[in-house]
Amino acid sequence: MSHGAGCLCGAVRFTIESEPTCGTPLTSQAHNRPHLIFLRIGTLDDPNLMGPQMTIWTSQAPDWACISADIPSLEKQPPPVA
Repeated sequence: MSHGAGCLCGAVRFTIESEPTCGTPLTSQAHNRPHLIFLRIGTLDDPNLMGPQMTIWTSQAPDWACISADIPSLEKQPPPVA
């Protein structure tokens, strides 16, 4: 099941894909970043199958956040692909 959504000002639109029987959100994808699909890791039977590929918004991270030096990170939102 696919649901359209967006921020309050309407500048950002995205789609959330959910399981049709129970409605569990599985993935989301921003319309201006179609190359990125965000998977809800809690939906996997074995969450150790994959890990984070990048850390974003590090400039907003609280002091206690564990930011791995082993994966790429960005201080802010990456720009959309043209």
